[in-house]
Amino acid sequence: PNNNNGTDSGTNSVTGKIGNASNFDGNADYIAINDSYNSNSESETTVSAWIKTAQAGNQIIASFDRNEYWRLEVNGNGGGDGEIGWDLLTSGGQIDFGSSTRIDDDTWRYVTGVYNNGSVEIYIDGILDASTTQGATFGTGNTRFGFVGVGSEASTFDGNQGPSNNFNGDIDEFRISDVARNADWIRTE
Repeated sequence: PNNNNGTDSGTNSVTGKIGNASNFDGNADYIAINDSYNSNSESETTVSAWIKTAQAGNQIIASFDRNEYWRLEVNGNGGGDGEIGWDLLTSGGQIDFGSSTRIDDDTWRYVTGVYNNGSVEIYIDGILDASTTQGATFGTGNTRFGFVGVGSEASTFDGNQGPSNNFNGDIDEFRISDVARNADWIRTE
């Protein structure tokens, strides 16, 4: 991850998929993101990262508070053991959605969650894995700051965390976009 817009709590630099990556210990490592969500409604977002983990249990890749905006995770509320969960609070209610493909094989996997005007999609290694629909927009309008590697309930930068299902493995090339990227863009990243 690019730490120019955040604070790193102690991750170690390791060889990544592209250049260096951050290694998270599964206990206390995280990166606080110094950008926030605070509009009343969002209609599009794309969240993507290269991840490498051998753990099947609950792990948060990144979060801007599942109950306020979104969370991308392994297992958790949306996915099953070793699957990707993509959770959002939409205008149609909370959605906790999961992939059908497991990613806990200790190899680099490219995971992407897309929200596009109610369309909810999860891509694994550039291929659409699961999709559904719910709500035309997402987000509450409350200010939330995010984290990579742990859950967020933060209304201030590097504020409250939760849940503390810390990521255990490596994360590289983490990205958030305020547009819904199409399948061609995701396949070429």
